[in-house]
Amino acid sequence: MFSISSVFAMGNKSQDKDFDAYKETFFKEYWALNPGYAASVGLTDYAGILIVPSSSRIKSETKAYQKMLKKVLKFKPERLSASNRTDRSLLENQLKSAIWYSTQFKSFEWDPSGYNTAGMFDLLLTNEDIEPAKRLRLAYNILKDVPAYYSAAQNNIKTPTKEHTELAVPQLKGATSTLKTLSDFRKKHNNGDLSTEEQAEFDKRLDKATDAVDKYSKWLSKKLESKKNEWRSFRIGKPLFDSKFTYDIQSGYSASEIYLKALNEKQELHRKMA
Repeated sequence: MFSISSVFAMGNKSQDKDFDAYKETFFKEYWALNPGYAASVGLTDYAGILIVPSSSRIKSETKAYQKMLKKVLKFKPERLSASNRTDRSLLENQLKSAIWYSTQFKSFEWDPSGYNTAGMFDLLLTNEDIEPAKRLRLAYNILKDVPAYYSAAQNNIKTPTKEHTELAVPQLKGATSTLKTLSDFRKKHNNGDLSTEEQAEFDKRLDKATDAVDKYSKWLSKKLESKKNEWRSFRIGKPLFDSKFTYDIQSGYSASEIYLKALNEKQELHRKMA
């Protein structure tokens, strides 16, 4: 038979070893869901992957985050070291944040400026850690998905804000400019290791990508020109702001509490100056 003390000890067995192992799995799964973000922080293995933000993709990502969150919550804070408790809290917040952004904030439905492929291509053009021939190959792969990317963007946008639409149109000119730079990059490096057939396909993909950006930009411009278009307010409102603040700032205080503390500090400072 087990003694009470032995049962208690088993119930409080450290989960540090298992959690350390899971962290590696977590990031592999997380980066796979966010290759653009991974590439931007220097993980070059994820460069050259463009996620098409279709509604089905958004739903599958949310389900993946929910599944990952369940795994994180299985690790009990009281059974982790101080360092791992902090890591667990960060992972939990990151996943809850991702779920909230996709199910509640839903900026993909009202912020047209959130759709832009310029950053991905610019990263390839400027990343000296990847040899030019490979960068050109990765760009060749990405180009194929650009039309589907902007098509998904157009399908996702429901009632945009006028302010974000006005921001998106000039930004898309930058996307077109980046595609032009990509063409120059290819010429500079003598087509890399692309075959003759791939070079011809590269031109086709580049033209289709440029057309997709132009089509999306014109679609947004027509909304700006139309007097009948309905706009969402750019003000997200207090409930969404409070939740956004909680996930983005990760403070023990709410936005209102921080504001009141700031006012009190201001009043105290003025009192001391008097």
